[in-house]
Amino acid sequence: MSTAKRRTAVKIQGANIVQLADYRSPAPRRPKRKKGESVYELYPMPFFNVRKRCFWDVAPTGNYAADCETGHAFAIEFLKSCDGTWGWAALVRWIILDMIKAGPETNGIIVGFMGVIGDALATVMTRPDQGGAA
Repeated sequence: MSTAKRRTAVKIQGANIVQLADYRSPAPRRPKRKKGESVYELYPMPFFNVRKRCFWDVAPTGNYAADCETGHAFAIEFLKSCDGTWGWAALVRWIILDMIKAGPETNGIIVGFMGVIGDALATVMTRPDQGGAA
């Protein structure tokens, strides 16, 4: 057995700790949500059901063309509500999840809604004159 002293870590003094916050730029201030204000209140959509806590609560009429127009109008209204926040972006996920929960039937409302959302994404992603990449 060796009689050499075992090396131990030196205690770190508070002044020697690097604070990453000192080197980061401050995060942009977002408007604070009012206490108790939910996404249902921030983005009131005709296809939301607050009581059921559901983001897609619609029933097709059976008239496919009319339902496609309804879905189209819902999507336009939804896109107009975009405020560029992560909360709004999360709504897309929640809406689609509730569409899936609603059942496997494809109906005109979903087709119209998703068609407009797809067109909006394609425009943004491919048209430089519309804010997208070339």
